Amino acid sequence: MDFSHLLISDPQSLLVSRDTCLVCGNHQNRYILDLDLSAMDTFWQHPKIQARRYIHHLKSVCPFQVYECPRCGFIWQRNVLRSDAETWLYQAEPIGRGPGSRAAKYRSGGGEFTYYKSLNQVASGIYYLFRKNPGEIKILDFGAGWGDFTLIAKSFGYDVCVCEVDDDKINYFENMNIKNITIPSKQKFDFIFTSDTFEHISEVTSVLRLLLTQLKEAGYIYISVPTVKSNRIVKDTSAALLKAIRPFEHINIFSPKSLRLWGIKNGLKPAHFGGYLIETRERFNYKSIIKQYILKGWRSWFTTNQLFKKQTS
Repeated sequence: MDFSHLLISDPQSLLVSRDTCLVCGNHQNRYILDLDLSAMDTFWQHPKIQARRYIHHLKSVCPFQVYECPRCGFIWQRNVLRSDAETWLYQAEPIGRGPGSRAAKYRSGGGEFTYYKSLNQVASGIYYLFRKNPGEIKILDFGAGWGDFTLIAKSFGYDVCVCEVDDDKINYFENMNIKNITIPSKQKFDFIFTSDTFEHISEVTSVLRLLLTQLKEAGYIYISVPTVKSNRIVKDTSAALLKAIRPFEHINIFSPKSLRLWGIKNGLKPAHFGGYLIETRERFNYKSIIKQYILKGWRSWFTTNQLFKKQTS
């Protein structure tokens, strides 16, 4: 459905308000921002925002209110697009730099080394979770974007599918013979990877529960989301609006605590890849054991890059 006419004529009808913490259900939350968004000139005059066609119609519809849950640390925008309009806007104004743009930046010396290193570490770790032929390990990249992780996982020999809703991205994957699935699907996966996706979704718990129906018993899901502390949002609001808590786009901010709690409440157990990077010659080296098994395991408690294991029923 095309929502452009409603976005122009009656944008209020496309909005929903979220007053309860989506992670722990707390009703006693506090505002960290309550702004007149139309007055935020720094945001609206930014070239990336000016280039977009539809989001400008939302600038005067409602106050820009951001909640923080004092119990679990989850941060979210109160007034957001309802889920069908949210999906339409993502397709109408796709966010991203195009296929291969991040890799091109990396090759030209523009950084991104840590990003690709982390994707390779996840892809390597998957093998050690299952210890079977890579071709027998079925992986779903949910919200795959332009397939940075998908292509790395394919290079390891895994059986990889994607789940995307943007037509340009779907065509891109089809041209590489990578199957795009629609959830719910009859397929079940050993491992689900999702990065930079759940910060965009208004009904996060409903989507997570639907996604977990695609995961095999005792399967794993890796969730990576950006994070920022509330005091930084308040201290530099203009910067936060352009990146961390971007209106109608980056609508959720998980803390490490809220991400773990959210997973646990939905039948997941926090896990870690353990010592998959230990080489055979180092396996009995106590320094390597401390570094790989202990430090890497505990590090996940302080980041919003979390591996979970599905609890067996």
